[in-house]
Order: sequence, then structure tokens, then C-alpha cells
Amino acid sequence: VFGQLTSLVFLNLSTCGFKGPLPASFGNLEKLKFLDVSFNNLDGALPKELGNATSLTTLGLAYNEFDGFIPSEFGSLTNLKELVIQNNNLKGVMPQEICTLRQEGIL
Repeated sequence: VFGQLTSLVFLNLSTCGFKGPLPASFGNLEKLKFLDVSFNNLDGALPKELGNATSLTTLGLAYNEFDGFIPSEFGSLTNLKELVIQNNNLKGVMPQEICTLRQEGIL
């Protein structure tokens, strides 16, 4: 449903009690600048399709149950200023593609 809201710019779904995986269709939201799904019970892998939401400046994924690795596709988020991912079950190192996004205010 959210993936069809292509004009959406701001979406705060934190502390809503959502469970299950984060829908890959969030990657269809090309105009989305702010997405916060923190403090839910979301799980599974982070969808690589989120890397298609290239207008994102803030991405809040903290305090969920996400596992696996941070997708290298997140390196396409060239407007990203804030990535909040603590308190999940992620493993590995930060992908080099994200590390190159080091602009003022990011990470």
C-alpha cells in the first residue's frame, strides 16, 4: 500500500507495533525524504530496494529485529544525512558504499 503513495515526502511509523519484514515497496517512494520505522517489531533482512528511495535524507530503522547485513544498495542514498540503525541484529561491517556518503551531518 505505502509503495503506491509515490508523492509521499514524510512518513513516521515509529512506535506503531508493526511486526514482520519491512516492505520492499518503500523503495518505490522516490520523493520520500523522511522515513522512520524505529521502535517496532520489524524483522528480517533490510530490503535492498530501499536504495531506490534516493530522496531520503533521514532513515530511522532503530530498535527493531532486523538481521543480516546492511545492503550495499544503501550507498545510492546520496542525499542521506541521518541513518539510525542501532539496536537491531545486524552483522558485518558498514558497506563501503555507505562510507563514501560522508557529507556533513551523515553518520
